Amino acid sequence: MAGYLSIIIFCLFSLLSVYFMWDRFSPFDMWIGDFGDDTENPAGYVFYNTGSMITGILLALFYLGLSEWRTDSRIRNFSLGAGILTGGISGILMFLAGYVSTHEQPLHLQLSVLYFALSFFAIMFICLALAGLPLYGEATLCIGVTTLALTLVLAFSYLLDIEPIIAEWFTGFALLTWIGLTARDSFTLSREKDTVKPAVSMQA
Repeated sequence: MAGYLSIIIFCLFSLLSVYFMWDRFSPFDMWIGDFGDDTENPAGYVFYNTGSMITGILLALFYLGLSEWRTDSRIRNFSLGAGILTGGISGILMFLAGYVSTHEQPLHLQLSVLYFALSFFAIMFICLALAGLPLYGEATLCIGVTTLALTLVLAFSYLLDIEPIIAEWFTGFALLTWIGLTARDSFTLSREKDTVKPAVSMQA
């Protein structure tokens, strides 16, 4: 539920923020974070920043909830634990990026970069831990790998002094898609466990 809510809250609050600067909106020359800039978006920045903070908390809860995927494999559990840890911290970083003003540089930029970096490792570790499990969908894995590739494109573009604005948009929404699909698979896993427990109790 935290995964689903994080997507709904982020999109809803972002759209509210975009509404106040629709005449200047363009994913080609505006960073996502520009919606939270009180200079660029004086009437709507509070919506974006508030949404980012709420989403950050929900993301941390989402990653913590993935502990339900633990198996008998130590290697898988270690990778899953690493993913939960890095993902949980990325949620905290998103909360802080929404709380810290865009004018507080380089702190705000550092928080944003660390958020994407830790999200990269979180997805990588979780995909390694869950790949091949019956209830972890192939589409989920493919979107996860796509998000990793887009994050690398974003990182290298930034290092080469190329403003990767559109890459940030693709990366951000690929990440949201992966969260949604992982939440779906986790919900299926939870229902499977709830179905098995009564059967075991009846046999006992």
